[in-house]
Amino acid sequence: MSQQNVEIVRASLDASMRGDWESAFRDAAPNFELDWSRTIGPAPGVYRGEEAQRVLIHFLESWQSVRVEPHEVIEDGEHVVVPTTEHFVGRDGIGVQAETLGPGRSVTA
Repeated sequence: MSQQNVEIVRASLDASMRGDWESAFRDAAPNFELDWSRTIGPAPGVYRGEEAQRVLIHFLESWQSVRVEPHEVIEDGEHVVVPTTEHFVGRDGIGVQAETLGPGRSVTA
C-alpha cells in the first residue's frame, strides 16, 4: 500500500502545480488532513476532507504563481510525508519562500 500512496502523493503534487484541482484531490482519502495548526499564515488550523481542499485551493489561488520543491518522500506504513520548499509570487510581484518540515524538523507519521 505504501508505494501506491507515494504514487498518489506525487501525482497530486504534479496536478496541483498545474492548477488541476480535480486531479490533485481525485485519489485523496475522503478525510485527509491538512495541519496548518502551527502556521504563521492567514488560516491556521487543522482541516479535513472537503474543507481542507477548499482552504488549500483558496490559499494557492491567491498567489500569482506557486512552485513547490519537494525534497524527499518519506514513507511510514500507509503515511507519506514530503518535506518541501514553497516559492510564492504575490500579485504585486513580491516573492516569498516557506519551508514545510524544513531542516532539523521531524515528523511522526
